[in-house]
Amino acid sequence: MTTYESAVVEQNTTKRRGVGLRALNPERASPGFTLFSPLIWGEGRVYLVDLRGEVVHTWALPYPPGLSGYLTERGTLFYNGRTAEESFLSRFPFKGGVVLEADWNGKVLWEVRHPDHHHHGILLRNGNVLLNCMGQVPHDIARRVKGGWRRTASRRASTRLGRKTTPARCIRTTWPR
Repeated sequence: MTTYESAVVEQNTTKRRGVGLRALNPERASPGFTLFSPLIWGEGRVYLVDLRGEVVHTWALPYPPGLSGYLTERGTLFYNGRTAEESFLSRFPFKGGVVLEADWNGKVLWEVRHPDHHHHGILLRNGNVLLNCMGQVPHDIARRVKGGWRRTASRRASTRLGRKTTPARCIRTTWPR
């Protein structure tokens, strides 16, 4: 384990602004790594950095980031990506469209594409995938919603749809009650 010298962290956040590691107080920091993929310039590159901000590993994936990803217990990368197709979700900054699992070398082991995938999904212990999806609320349900925004054309609203999927296909859709 590396020992870091104690450092005073600049308290004026304006002076700390910029790109990269801007401050570190090793006495107060938790040991470990940070996994991230820049949303603006991401283009599918994922970085694993150490406590000092040094890049330890990178993955080059076929999709820009949707919002999140994480390392699994098996040491693979589970990644939510953004697909290019146009839908009503495209106007949101956190659009998804695809989830995938990649090995340490960046080889995609499997992927699931879904047009309603909003931005987040998780890999369940049993190997299935749970996606946070957004869809159009049917008109007969939307008209019963009291208050809120009125619109004469089609009404849209977001809701969490639990989609239990495998890498091959959608198995079941659960609607919240």
